[in-house]
Amino acid sequence: MEKTDELAAIFPETRSFTIAGKSLLVPNLKVRQLAAFAKASDPFMPLIVTADYMGALTHHTEAACQAVAIVTGADVAWLMDLDPDDMLRLISAVYEVNFDFFARRLLPERAAAGERMMALMINLAGEKPSPGLSDADTALQNLES
Repeated sequence: MEKTDELAAIFPETRSFTIAGKSLLVPNLKVRQLAAFAKASDPFMPLIVTADYMGALTHHTEAACQAVAIVTGADVAWLMDLDPDDMLRLISAVYEVNFDFFARRLLPERAAAGERMMALMINLAGEKPSPGLSDADTALQNLES
């Protein structure tokens, strides 16, 4: 089994749960959800990064429920009425699915896009970077002249 297959088995792109009799899917975030999800997650993101889902839930209950609702489509009021263990499972799933997506797919694509842009800027400038300057600094200087 390839490493990416092993990771997909551990962290699938979409997880499904039955919680309080309701089936929920936990997919990757979509572009339309990014700003709202980031805003909802901002108050407790340091807790999520350290895997302190309980801290996120107990100290930022409404924001955590809002973030989960954005990804799952579940009603915030329904999430607020869940048992804490069910909500902890959902919070961890939402962040694990999406951190994995960001690490395996989005960050490498961002790096590749940056490299393509840098190559384009250097080609437009028609010069190699000067010693001591980054490629971006040189390309920008050449474009400004």
